[in-house]
This record gives sequence, C-alpha cells and structure tokens, in this order.
Amino acid sequence: MKGKVLDESASRRIKEAARSIFLDKGYDGTTMQAIADLSQVNKALLHYYYLGKNNLFLLIFEEEFQRILEIGRDTLLDPKLPLIDKLEHWVDREFAYLSRIPLLPLFLINEFNRNPGLIVNLLQRLHLPDTTRLLKRHNKELVESGRGIRMEELFTMIISMLFFPFMGAPVVQFMWDLSPDRWLEVQAKQVGFIKEVIKKYLG
Repeated sequence: MKGKVLDESASRRIKEAARSIFLDKGYDGTTMQAIADLSQVNKALLHYYYLGKNNLFLLIFEEEFQRILEIGRDTLLDPKLPLIDKLEHWVDREFAYLSRIPLLPLFLINEFNRNPGLIVNLLQRLHLPDTTRLLKRHNKELVESGRGIRMEELFTMIISMLFFPFMGAPVVQFMWDLSPDRWLEVQAKQVGFIKEVIKKYLG
C-alpha cells in the first residue's frame, strides 16, 4: 500500500530495486537504505511514499506470487485441451519464467516459512475460483479413473521438480563440480523428467 502518489519513473526504479534486493537478500537482509541507494531515491522519500519496508515488501511479494499463479492459467482453463497437454504446457511456461528469475523459488519458500499466514491471506485476496474448480474436477476424474494418484499429489511432485533445480543449485553444482553451462543443461532436462512423470500417471 502506497502512502502518496509517486511519479511513474521513480516508482518503477524503486520497485525494480526492491525486487532485486528482496530476491537476493530476503526480507530480513533487505534495508530501505539499500533500496534507496539502488533506486537513487532519497530514503526519507522512500518511507514517505511506501510507509516502510513491510509495505514495500508485501507489494513486491504479492506481484511475484501472483505471476507464478497466473502463468499458464489460460492453458489450464482451456476446455479443449486434455489434462496431460494442459500440465505439459503449464510446466514449459513455468520453467521458462523461473529460468529468467532463478532466485524466485527460494525467495518464495523462505518467505512462506517466515510468515506462514502470508500465503493464506494472498490466496484469499487473489481469488482463484476458476482454477480451483477446474483442478477439483480433474481430481475427481483422476480418482474415478483408478490411476492411483490424486491431483494434489501430482501437483506436489511437479512443483517440487520445478522448484528444486533453482533452490538447490549451489549444493548440486558444488557436489558434482558442474560448470554454469553444464548446470543449465541439468536444469533444462528437468522439464523432460517432469513430463515423463505426467505421462506415467496420465498417459
């Protein structure tokens, strides 16, 4: 929530600076002074317009979380596509987005753990009834098909396989002494592995 109206250029610089530092340092490691320095906006003005670090953080966090939720939403809601195609297209789009912002998964998980109530409040405000209703319908179809898996279980596997290559990058790269280019190849192969899991249960 902003305190006063801010010109578009300064607002954009502040949000870009805040997003960069929050993703890198998390909430606790971020200071308003660091955001002011990076955005080249006076710290006092930053507090005046955004009313403190918490308000600015919530603004950035909600934007990033909403992007994650809405990526591929149109694909998931397409009535003409079978479930397997919906999920594969969604995985492609999610991975492409996370590849551009590799710090995002760890940032989201850390902040969920730091403030568990935050996710609930955001979901209530973002209103996702269409997606929720669709997934429940597909869940019913899965149960009735006797495939031995429910939608929440399949989604948990998919999200885990999507997020871990970004969250666990430093550990895996160190363990296997992987070059940056080789690690990018390993990450990209995760998409194929996820699709194999989807085909196993839905194909």
